[in-house]
Order: sequence, then C-alpha cells, then structure tokens
Amino acid sequence: MIISQSDDDDIQLETLPDNAEYDALYKLILLGDGAVGKTAIGTRFCKGLFKSGYKMTIGADFFIKSLRLDGKNMKYQIWDVAGQSRFKSLRNMYYRGASCGILVFDTTVYESFGNLENWVLEFQDETGRTPMIVVGNKVDLPDRMVAPDEAENFAKYINAPYIEVSAKSGRNINRLFASIYDLIKEHRQSIMIPKVKALPIDQAFDELEQILKTIDNQAAATVALKITRYSIFKEVPFSVTVQNMTQWIRYLENYGWNEQSRQAMLENIPAWKHNYKIINIEE
Repeated sequence: MIISQSDDDDIQLETLPDNAEYDALYKLILLGDGAVGKTAIGTRFCKGLFKSGYKMTIGADFFIKSLRLDGKNMKYQIWDVAGQSRFKSLRNMYYRGASCGILVFDTTVYESFGNLENWVLEFQDETGRTPMIVVGNKVDLPDRMVAPDEAENFAKYINAPYIEVSAKSGRNINRLFASIYDLIKEHRQSIMIPKVKALPIDQAFDELEQILKTIDNQAAATVALKITRYSIFKEVPFSVTVQNMTQWIRYLENYGWNEQSRQAMLENIPAWKHNYKIINIEE
C-alpha cells in the first residue's frame, strides 16, 4: 500500500500534553542506517523542530508524543536506535514489545535503501511479524538516488506501506505517524520470510549446493537459500552475501525457476562463502 501523499501540506493532528491520560501506549522503533534522519524525524514530529548536524545516536534515545486519534487518547513512545553495526546487541533489547517498526532510508544514499532488508531481518528476528512501514526521508534534497517505484516495490515485497517525508520541511511527518496508528489498528502482518532454523554456516552452504545440484525445484531451492541467508545473518548481520542472496530470492519469486538461474547460483556459491564475513554498513 502506498500512502496518499502531498507535495505541499501535511495533515493536522490534535496533540495532547505529554502527561495526559491515555487509552493506549504504542512503542515505535525507528530503524535504518546511521545518518538517514531517524533522529530528525522524531524531533520534527515530537517537537516541531529541525536542526542540521545531529550528533550520532549512542545506543538509543526516545521521544514521547500524545495525540487524540480516532476519538481516543494515544501515547507514542518512539525509540530512535543507533544505526551503526557495533550497537546491534543493544538494539535487540529495545525491539522487544514494539508495536511497529519504522524503516527509514535516505533517498539520496542508495546504500541506505539496499540495507533495509537487513534491518527487516534484524527486527523480525526479535519481534516476529510486527507491522512495519517504509519511509523515504530527505525528499527535499536534489540528486535523488532511489526511485519512488523501486522503494514502493520493496515495500510491497515486505507487505508494508510506503511514504516519503522530509524531516527538514515537515512534509508528511504527521501523515506518517497517523498512518502508523491505522497500521497498528488494522493488525497488518508484515511477512518477510518463514521462520527458519539457523544451521552452522558450512552445513547450510553444503545443503544449498547439494539441493541446487540434485533437485530441480524452485520451492526447495528458495527454502534452502533462505535457510543459508538466515544462518549467515545470525552470525554476520549486514553481510554482503545476505544482501546478494536476498536479491536472488526476490528474483526467483518474481521471475521463476530455470536452468540458467540454477547454474548462476551454483557459480555464486564460492563468492558467497568467501565474502559472507564482509558487512555493508558503517562501523
């Protein structure tokens, strides 16, 4: 679902004092690489402010915002988690009990978009099928690197809504958080991958290679690929091999199975084994 967006005006929301009594409390998690604007989005929504030069988030920070939505008093507890890989062990702790994950990328930095799938894996590994929303930030800037159609297709792939915002101008910031309430209320389920059991990485690669060599079946190949991807992810989050395997999974689901794709994946296995410890995120 693509959320209806305006290039000019944002919607108006009825805000309440932070100490107001509330009917429901929702814990939201801002996810994404460092410097994509997670802190700026939280600050713009909760304080109505924007400033340049935000300091890197250490561990996590959080914002509080109370609203009147759908005739009820709602309180958002918005957690802004650090995007650098060294904070992964801390992030998992903050994910627990989340009502929604807000996947943020910078529309001018393609790498931040490419890493979204890693964030989905990390978040769902801790929270299960908690709803998510994909957010393209910094649309006020020139030199856009991620096309709207590509971002929309990714959002459809993970069964999540997509919206574009600008923390700097305020464009669609209120609309984003109003949409999150609707998403939670409707109990949308964001399905990325079936829950699979991680194997020792060498065993996962061996089983994947054996299946690709002996079984001419798309479903079996896709499951084996997902198990190998998940096994690597459990040991090396943000691995470049995880990212490449994800592209192959999406290719198989979109275009189907053939002999050429089977041979290409077999040829990729040595590179996947060699590169799986390389990560694609800022240290």
